[in-house]
Amino acid sequence: MVQKITLAIADDHPMMRRGVDITVKTFDHIDLIIKASNGKELIEKIKAQPPDVVLMDLRMPEMDGFKTTTHLRANYPSMKILALSFFDEEATIARFLKAGGNGYLTKEAGADELSMAIDTVMQTGYYFSDNVSKTILKNLSGEQQTNPKLHGTADFTERELEIIRMICSEHTTANIAKKLFLSPKTIEGYRKTILEKAGVKNTAGLALFAVRNGLVE
Repeated sequence: MVQKITLAIADDHPMMRRGVDITVKTFDHIDLIIKASNGKELIEKIKAQPPDVVLMDLRMPEMDGFKTTTHLRANYPSMKILALSFFDEEATIARFLKAGGNGYLTKEAGADELSMAIDTVMQTGYYFSDNVSKTILKNLSGEQQTNPKLHGTADFTERELEIIRMICSEHTTANIAKKLFLSPKTIEGYRKTILEKAGVKNTAGLALFAVRNGLVE
């Protein structure tokens, strides 16, 4: 039997929590195990049973989604955190990713996209809805015309560049290891070094870094 993905949601709107609960009950591979109305409540509930994925509202009382994401990233490094927000402005997206988020989903998303987002972030480490991707790409294309590259390819070895391109093509650690005839542990070591060199916290940040610096097309 395939192990189910465990999910938590933090949102101060009861109807939103209820809506996600009803939707997730239609998925046979995802269990919603935690519902919280703010960041503090989420952090307390997570102590007993950390979920695989968190759906994070960004504007909440007590403790907002940005501060909560920073806390979770520091204490639960492997946890996947998806923003679930009405706001898709460039500054909001950038702030969430800087806090350690793995992806961004707007509250307009339907059941199919919610399921796909959870599956994708578990498999690849990141997910962005179409409108959020357009916002990011618009920003990047504008910066490429006015700003120099932040880093050169000389900062990375040929092997690291190869792995960066594979990560950005949504290959999993296991898949990269198989293709390069290396162990998954070795690939994780490369991944850690790459993130440190790029100055980012996760795969989502690496993807943005790679596009911005011309490491991938």
